[in-house]
Amino acid sequence: MPYGRGTGALILGIIVAISGFFLYNHVACTVVIGEFCLEPYRPYETVGLLMMIFGGVLFVVSIILLAMGGRTIAVTTTPPPSPTPSKGKYCGNCGTLNPFEASYCNSCGRAFAEGSQ
Repeated sequence: MPYGRGTGALILGIIVAISGFFLYNHVACTVVIGEFCLEPYRPYETVGLLMMIFGGVLFVVSIILLAMGGRTIAVTTTPPPSPTPSKGKYCGNCGTLNPFEASYCNSCGRAFAEGSQ
């Protein structure tokens, strides 16, 4: 692909905006006498204005895409940590890690309940 992402949108935005400009400025006449227009009006004023706005937005979006140069925003996720086997039991009073065989906390001396882990 010789052109960056958004080149087609850039060209389309320019074409739509210029076409909208010409439609917006198109003047028609209801009463013509000779070469003179007595009652001019713009039949495509709203459509032309909307086309200019849409073309401008498309132009800006395409400029942003071209500035990115085909880069994508990568979202990386890290897997959750795998659970590690516990090395003992924690004291409910002070939070110290104690061996499974301990009946009392090694730090604060509080007794563990029977069968606690």
